Order: sequence, then structure tokens, then C-alpha cells
Amino acid sequence: MKNIIAVLLLSAAGCASVTAKATTFKDGAVTCVKAQEPEAIAESVKLIGIAAADLLTGKGATATWADVKAEAESFLKTHGIATAACALDGALAEIEAALHPGAALSARALASFEAVDDGRQMQAEFNAEHGVTGITRE
Repeated sequence: MKNIIAVLLLSAAGCASVTAKATTFKDGAVTCVKAQEPEAIAESVKLIGIAAADLLTGKGATATWADVKAEAESFLKTHGIATAACALDGALAEIEAALHPGAALSARALASFEAVDDGRQMQAEFNAEHGVTGITRE
């Protein structure tokens, strides 16, 4: 568990895939482009930090993703659904990359995949609640 948390924290520091700017939100489709958007990057880092902090305090996946979703909901009120959707998608992409075990699937790695699956389910609910039908990156 500590290894997973360390990887999440390192991901928050690097955040390679969250250099996204939401440019369009039309008919439910959000397009994120690679141009830097400080607000989306900062929010992605914050979402990763919330996930790591929850894991450190022993919260389970359901409570952790509820906290991440609540923060994303709060963020969208001030920055809009497109930027929030890109930030959430970027954060989950970083978490998935951090937890991807490669070829060796240990019990810990399988549990990590289940936690990410729960996160993607939360993202699907978030998107459905806000009319997001897809997110693409250019």
C-alpha cells in the first residue's frame, strides 16, 4: 500500500498527461488539447493528492473516489464542466499509469486495478450527471 501511495505522489509531481486544456464542450463531447492550462493541471494534482491522502488514512476505494468526485464537482462550479472533465480524466490517467504493474500481476496489482476500475466508474457517473458523452485529447 505504501508503494502505491508513493507512486501516486510521484505522479502528482510529474503529471505528464494532465497538460490539457478543455477547448470545446459540444453535444456532450469534450475536447482537451495539449496546450498548458494551469487550472486543469493544478486540479489534477489536487485530485491525485486527495486519492493518496485517503489511501494513507486507510479509506477504502468507495470513500476515496467519493472524495475525489466531490472535489471535481466543487471545481466544476468555478471552472466549468469541460475543464473539470479534462482535469478528472487527466488525474485518472496518471493514477492508472502509476498503478500499472507491467507484465507481473501480483495480488496488490490486481487490487490496484480494481481501485482504478472504481475510479473510472466514478468518472462515468460524473460525466453522465453533467452530460459528458466523451473526452478526446488532441
